[in-house]
Amino acid sequence: MILGFLEEFYFVDCVITSIYDAQTDEEYKTGVLIGKQEALVVAEYVYRFLLDTSRKLWQDFRKKMPASGRAKWRLIPDS
Repeated sequence: MILGFLEEFYFVDCVITSIYDAQTDEEYKTGVLIGKQEALVVAEYVYRFLLDTSRKLWQDFRKKMPASGRAKWRLIPDS
């Protein structure tokens, strides 16, 4: 979601790919931003801000939410 937002509003292109870790037998998604240096600096700042803010808000929500309702909600990692 965040990467699509950056593409639409911050003049960068995003390439998303998967990386396989043979030691853990797990696959990870990774994203690369492509664009002019000025756009990349701003896009990286916005990305980190949105990611950090969403994590903090999610933690605050989980603290306030009763334990019985927690199982219904989960944060989907950004791809």
